Amino acid sequence: NVDNSTANLLATGGGTLVVTNDGGTFRTSLVTLGTDRSGKTTVDLSGLGAFLMDLGTGSMVLSVAGDNNAADRSVMILSASNAIRAASVTIGASNIGAINQLRLGAGTNILFVDRLNLGTVGRDCGSVVFDGAAGGLLLRDSTGAGRLDVTLGTNANGTGYPAANLFDVTGHPADLLIGTLRMG
Repeated sequence: NVDNSTANLLATGGGTLVVTNDGGTFRTSLVTLGTDRSGKTTVDLSGLGAFLMDLGTGSMVLSVAGDNNAADRSVMILSASNAIRAASVTIGASNIGAINQLRLGAGTNILFVDRLNLGTVGRDCGSVVFDGAAGGLLLRDSTGAGRLDVTLGTNANGTGYPAANLFDVTGHPADLLIGTLRMG
């Protein structure tokens, strides 16, 4: 374990990144276990033309693990056009108070997921926002035709830690088919 560690992935070249792993997990977590540990993770795909990820029954997790350091964070910046399919996407999945983000691209963003969870494990915050003024979002379940469940914040550890979970599509075309919306 390394304190104050940073993990960065910067993809450039304008091409397409394709990830296919039915039942697999795509995780940006940087695990920094122990006392007074901290870390930051950034996956920046904004230099690509497209990002296509099909995890089928698997999951995508944007989070860090450490020791109560709110400066920790995990950020994923998507490419211009994106298509993500998974059983679940969780943004903010630890107890350290980190602010974790999924930043949508400037083109078409398609999320076919059964469950979208923002800040749903403990003290972490999760947000889905656009990385700029352009872009649109299509949100459905993993079949692409049904309703998904969305959860924003479930402080599972029972502490009074302030959390600001955010799903913001203001100013962008968004086609959302949500079955159940849970808040707090």
